[in-house]
Amino acid sequence: MLSNHASRASTPAFMPVVPGIYVLRNVFVNLYYVAAVPEQPRGPWVLVDSGLLGSAATIRQHAAETFGPDNPPAAILLTHAH
Repeated sequence: MLSNHASRASTPAFMPVVPGIYVLRNVFVNLYYVAAVPEQPRGPWVLVDSGLLGSAATIRQHAAETFGPDNPPAAILLTHAH
């Protein structure tokens, strides 16, 4: 279960939720990085939601550190718009 301390973070908070799923919390936006196969952390993955304007560099940084620098998402799922 995620704690509430990062729900209104002024700086992005990136943390694991369960094996293969990570959350990036920033202000009021949550983005999820989901590994297709949790046992293969450098394998295919999906980004759920895209954040706010200006989020791209932070999203890319965490994706590269987590899934490898040359491993873009297999898909980006947008659940809603801001």
